Amino acid sequence: MGCCGKAREAARGEYASVTTETRTAQPGQLGVVIRYLGQSAILVRGPRTGHVYAFRPGEPDQVIDHRDADVLLRTGLLRLA
Repeated sequence: MGCCGKAREAARGEYASVTTETRTAQPGQLGVVIRYLGQSAILVRGPRTGHVYAFRPGEPDQVIDHRDADVLLRTGLLRLA
């Protein structure tokens, strides 16, 4: 029988190495600037790249990989900046 503590610890470890820096486009990288519309900080995993994006109300604009943009924009929490 599994223990919920192990599942909780595994989930915590998954995000332990997530950077909360705002990303900027690098030369040769196709990025899309989007704006977070929410009121509290969230982590969102890009469905195509697997990159974890950290959004905060105080820094709502962020460059994301163009491959993740269409799906993330459909959430209603983000829009093009």
